[in-house]
This record gives sequence, C-alpha cells and structure tokens, in this order.
Amino acid sequence: MRKAWYEYAWLGRAVEITRSNLDLLKLLEPVVQRRVQAGGNQSEILRLQVEIGKVQNRLESLEDSRPALSAALAALVGWKGRALLPWPVLEESEPARLDREKLVALLFEKNPDLAVLDKEAATRGEEVGAARMERYPDFRFGLSWFQTGGARSGGVRGSGNDPWAFSIGVKIPLWVGKYDTEIRAAQASREAALGKLKDAKNNLFSSLELALYKERDAERRVALYRDSLVPRVLRSYEVTRKAYEAGKADLLDTVDQLRLLLEFRLALWRARADRGKSLAEIEALCGGEIR
Repeated sequence: MRKAWYEYAWLGRAVEITRSNLDLLKLLEPVVQRRVQAGGNQSEILRLQVEIGKVQNRLESLEDSRPALSAALAALVGWKGRALLPWPVLEESEPARLDREKLVALLFEKNPDLAVLDKEAATRGEEVGAARMERYPDFRFGLSWFQTGGARSGGVRGSGNDPWAFSIGVKIPLWVGKYDTEIRAAQASREAALGKLKDAKNNLFSSLELALYKERDAERRVALYRDSLVPRVLRSYEVTRKAYEAGKADLLDTVDQLRLLLEFRLALWRARADRGKSLAEIEALCGGEIR
C-alpha cells in the first residue's frame, strides 16, 4: 500500500512542477512578442509555442493518469468512494541512516514468511520423532474404579465395597518395514521444509540487499539534485532569462534551461518517492518499523 501511496504522491508533485514550468514558459510570451515587434526573428514565437505545447501535453498526460492511481490506492486502503483521492503530501526528509547488520538480523527474526516456514519445518521435525517412536513397544497402564452401591449380601465378605482394577497393555511393533517407510517419508518432508526455509532465507536476503541498494541510490540522487543540479540550473535559467530580456541571449538557451529545470525537479522528487518506496519494502521484509 505504501508503494502505491508514494507513486500517487509523486504524481501530485509532478503535476505541480510541470504546471509551474508551463507557467514560466508562458511568461516568456510577451517578452518574445516585444522582441519580434522590435525586428527580432519571428521563428522564436513558433519555437516557444512548440515548447509550450509539449509541456502542456506532458501535463495533461500526468493529470490523465491520476484516476488510475487514485483507484489503485483506494482499493488498497478499502475506500469505496468514486471521487479522486486528495493528493498526498510528499515532503522532504532526512537520510534514513540504516544499520545493515541490524536489518539483516531483523529480517531473519521477524519476517512473517520466514516465521511460517520455520514453524512448518519444526512441525515436520516433530513428525519424524513421532514416526521413530512407532518402532518401539508401547506400554499402557490403567487403573479403574467401579461404584457398586450398597451391600446386597450382608454375610459375604467385601459385599458393598467398590472394586478397583489395574490393567497393563503392550503394543508390539511387528511391521518394521512399514515403520521404516513412515520414518523415511517424515524425514523427506522435514528435509523439504528445511530446503524451502533455506531458499526463502536466501531469496529474502537478496531482496533486502537490493532494497538497501535502491534506498542508497535514491538518497544519492536526492543529494545530487537537491544540493547541486537544481540550484545550478535555476541560477543559470535566471541569468539566461535576464540576458534574453536584455537582448543578449537566444530564446533557445532560455527554453533549454527551463527544460533542464523541469527534468531536474521531476528527478529530485522521483528520487524522494523511490527512497520512500525502498524504505517501505525494507520495513515489509523486516516485519515492521526500522527507524
């Protein structure tokens, strides 16, 4: 469910960022028109309109995907309404600073799938012990008491006393071959259960390592776009836009900077969503909260 939540939250951010970029492009239109009226190249109007059309189409595509993601998330949370879910708030967060060794220990200790397989292996082991016991004689002892009521013959010794009975029985295993077959079958079941448990541990450990890598990779991308690429391209765009307004730069340079700004902002929030999804996967593998 949390993965679907992060996808829906990222879509909300993507719509917001794309709409903001579209607004910045539209703010250039009066500037371009003034330059054209002053004798500038008329093709700049067409270039700008083409870029506006591309971003507008991208925005519409993002908005069109909202109902599908909203319905998927609503189904996961059990919400039966037909209206679109409100946009979740995908916020900035500090690095998770995960302890790999601790997480590996939690995986083997609390993973729900491993718990089921471990219980199954233990049950199969008990069945092996029970099958082996069938090869040995089975002794049974019993003690019974019978209530007879009052004495019917007053002159008879013990008349009216409640009798006690002691019994002993023994079950002798005669069909040794049958018991050996049952033992081998129980051992095979136990080995199969242990094999499933071992394979599950290996697969889940591999899944944890992959999720940890994805979390680290997403964190690196967050730091790259947040601390370097987005601030730099934003400053470059502001310088280029002012230069264009002053007639010292080309429209194409300004549009290129806006295009980069859009891609880098989207990539930043994509990385934040990916980090959240990776953390959700790690928590699912480790059986609960990890921070």
